[in-house]
Amino acid sequence: MISYNSEISGLLTDINQLDSQKDVCFEEFNNELPKSVKDLRKFRKKEQAAASKVNANLKRPAMLTTKQHIRSKTSMATGETESQSNIYDMIGLNCRFKKRIQQMLKDLKQINNRSKKLEEDYS
Repeated sequence: MISYNSEISGLLTDINQLDSQKDVCFEEFNNELPKSVKDLRKFRKKEQAAASKVNANLKRPAMLTTKQHIRSKTSMATGETESQSNIYDMIGLNCRFKKRIQQMLKDLKQINNRSKKLEEDYS
């Protein structure tokens, strides 16, 4: 029983560390995002919230607007036009964080495997 408790506490420690790494990575990534992407996120959240509200007369929620329509609204609102340099900047941003995210995913899979192994051993 003592070994089980020690293994669980080690597992919880690893989970908490991974969660804090995720939070730090997300904050760093979010701070480097262009304003247009952040505005687009806000717009999507509003659209999803509106779509999730079901009208009593409708049998299903209203459809979300098309991506092209969202892009045009966002670019008109911010006064920006989508250029190749913006695309390359966003690709570069994704590449800078890709290895960290993949390592966190690998760690998460290892934690899940350890958790399953604990369940099998002590059940």
